[in-house]
Amino acid sequence: MKTLILMTAVPGAGKSTWAREFQKNNPNTFIISSDEIRKELLGAVQNFTNEDLVWKTFKERIHLYASQYEDVNVILDAVNYANHGRKYYYEQSKEYDKHILVYVKRPLEVLLEQNKRRTSDRWVPDHVIADFYHKFEEPDDEIKSLYEIKIV
Repeated sequence: MKTLILMTAVPGAGKSTWAREFQKNNPNTFIISSDEIRKELLGAVQNFTNEDLVWKTFKERIHLYASQYEDVNVILDAVNYANHGRKYYYEQSKEYDKHILVYVKRPLEVLLEQNKRRTSDRWVPDHVIADFYHKFEEPDDEIKSLYEIKIV
């Protein structure tokens, strides 16, 4: 079975931590992380100079893993704060048998505190976290009909 797991949460919530833990306990799991692609291609997680290339690579890898494996879990590790983006990834990944949305839900105070514990190369300015927190969309009925929802 091919399973696509779309992470959704504000920066600093613990998406990457959840993804790595899932990967440890589930063989044949691949994580596609926008941060790690930036680091791989541009040398730093916080290098936003070529977002077109980052997101092109991100999207290509979704299909790459599905074409290479019959039994695979692919985790999309990015903020995915809006329902239109969540719908987009569902529509663009029809080769997957199952779609799961993992929502890492945290209060703003917890996000800001967790962010303080990040290494300097992964730290996000507090105002960016607050902006994402205030514009973050709860999964709507359409998204709930497309994905199995897990709140952690």
